[in-house]
Amino acid sequence: RGAFCTHLFGLFRTDPEQERHRGLTYFMVPLDTEGITVRGFTRLDGDEGFAEVFFEDAFVGDDWVLGEVDAGWSVAMSTTSSERGLTLRSPGRFMATADRL
Repeated sequence: RGAFCTHLFGLFRTDPEQERHRGLTYFMVPLDTEGITVRGFTRLDGDEGFAEVFFEDAFVGDDWVLGEVDAGWSVAMSTTSSERGLTLRSPGRFMATADRL
């Protein structure tokens, strides 16, 4: 719901010499930062609140880093681990839970 948010989370390349998952840093970014433009839009189905976020020479300081600089991939994976874990469990565990519900 980017059109209504004050901050966003993002995984940004902070070391261009690194490849793939290395050299990424996870930030919480205040959307009122100079150089950031948020443009809300309405989807074709009429749903509002989505947005495009543009960064043009924006600078976000170290105070907004989550985890360690250049180690953002591990932070990103830990924030999604509970969601991913649900899909990795055996079907029997899902069925037992469904039966209890």
